[in-house]
Amino acid sequence: MALMADLFRVFCCFWLFIGRIAAQSEHRVPDPPENVRVKLEATSATLWWEPPSTAGDILVRGYTISYGIETPSRRVVIEGVDTNAFTIEGLKPNATYVFAVTAYNEADGEDSERVLLTGTSHAADPRNSAFRFPAPSDITVIGTSATDVEISWTDPMPESRDENSLELGTKRRFYIVRYYASTHPEKARKISTEKTKAFITNLTPETSYNILIRTVLPNGQESPWSREEVVKTSSKHQNHNDLAFLNTPSTRVHVSESCDFEVPYLCDFFSEATAPLQFRREASVSTGGTMSTHSGDAGHYMVAQSSQDLKDTFGRLFSPVWNFNAAGHICVSLWVYVRADSYGILTVSVQYEGDSINMAVPVFKKRMEGMKKQKWSEITAESKIHRHKSFQLIVEVRKASPRARFWVAVDDIHARGGHCAHSKGLLKGNVAVIWISFRVAGHFIPRGSEQFQVVLTLLHIFHCTANSLVFLIFNKEVRSGFTTVFFKGGTASSTDGVTVVIRGKKTSTKTQSHPKPIS
Repeated sequence: MALMADLFRVFCCFWLFIGRIAAQSEHRVPDPPENVRVKLEATSATLWWEPPSTAGDILVRGYTISYGIETPSRRVVIEGVDTNAFTIEGLKPNATYVFAVTAYNEADGEDSERVLLTGTSHAADPRNSAFRFPAPSDITVIGTSATDVEISWTDPMPESRDENSLELGTKRRFYIVRYYASTHPEKARKISTEKTKAFITNLTPETSYNILIRTVLPNGQESPWSREEVVKTSSKHQNHNDLAFLNTPSTRVHVSESCDFEVPYLCDFFSEATAPLQFRREASVSTGGTMSTHSGDAGHYMVAQSSQDLKDTFGRLFSPVWNFNAAGHICVSLWVYVRADSYGILTVSVQYEGDSINMAVPVFKKRMEGMKKQKWSEITAESKIHRHKSFQLIVEVRKASPRARFWVAVDDIHARGGHCAHSKGLLKGNVAVIWISFRVAGHFIPRGSEQFQVVLTLLHIFHCTANSLVFLIFNKEVRSGFTTVFFKGGTASSTDGVTVVIRGKKTSTKTQSHPKPIS
């Protein structure tokens, strides 16, 4: 009896719904929505409205929202008469937008009359943007002993009134000081403090150290790393204040970042929340997982696995915001494990400040079918980067087709400003092969034969080309003159120890710099 009663109620509701639709007419377009209003933020706008008062007689199937700067050029279609709010994301800060809202049905003709509104989005708050959040500056390092230093700095962005509260439990901004011996960047250490001053102890005498500082706001936002200070501690028999600053303007000072995913907060890496597939942290076999790390030790790594859902096509792992100062190149290395049944594309990209994900620059891109399977393999790639621009590193895995599947693990991501170590070695090896081939070819091919003349000519060409490349790449004077003459339309001359490049009225001279002791 209970089942029969439920079926009867469903039957009645169905026919009441059909009767309501039949009572409504579509002989004309609906009237416009009523009481339309909008609220704007820095990068979003939320609109509310009410259905037309005639919606009981003239059928309304949904609404449209058009918007844009000066002209409503973009259009969003919303189904359902009872939907009465919508939020638009991705607006530009401090810009005036025009919004148009209409109601529609399937009657011949256009939608209802448009309800027009205008509004200006809020200006961007620099504290809500990691890219525009300034790094600490005016860093001073004073040696207090051969093994200890005192660091002080200036915060370019003063504390807000809320941060300066004395209320118990109130979060305050703090600073992270990162330092490491210049010869061992992989052994970097970090300390934190709420003051613009810190002490580093137990350093090694007569050793160069790299020091960087970043600010962390109470809401978790982080600034880029500061300009890197490179200092050398004094010897035990020296005056402790004789601390040498090594990063003079002409010295190349780069930064490195790395993560082995052993810490629970993942070195501030994160999986993109809006992507259909998510990276997750897994443990190795020795700690209860299903696979060992690339080094065979106990540890963790990040895994992305496809699902059977045809819409789950990709996943992205983002690094925190990095700033490699004036480095013109970036060297990226990571360990990757790809299972045998994986079909897709692995991409490592760099996304610069203010750019959308579609503007990310690929550093490495390869199909999983062409990668080593069922074993850890190291990927190393190098690319040019914009100087003085903050960026994020992105590891993306994507299906080759909607029904394809993959299982990919990522571990030990390392990024360093500058060239990869293998870049020059590879070129030198190729040049050596060509040179040796040229010298020994005569011992294997008869000198009087036609083949000998052809091979000798080709090796002459290869040999001259290789020598030219060596001079062009490794000789600064030749490279500078070549660039000036062929690409900048100038002339170049070289003197003993000094290279002068002349173009128009500008003249630059190469000088030699020395570390300056600062007390």
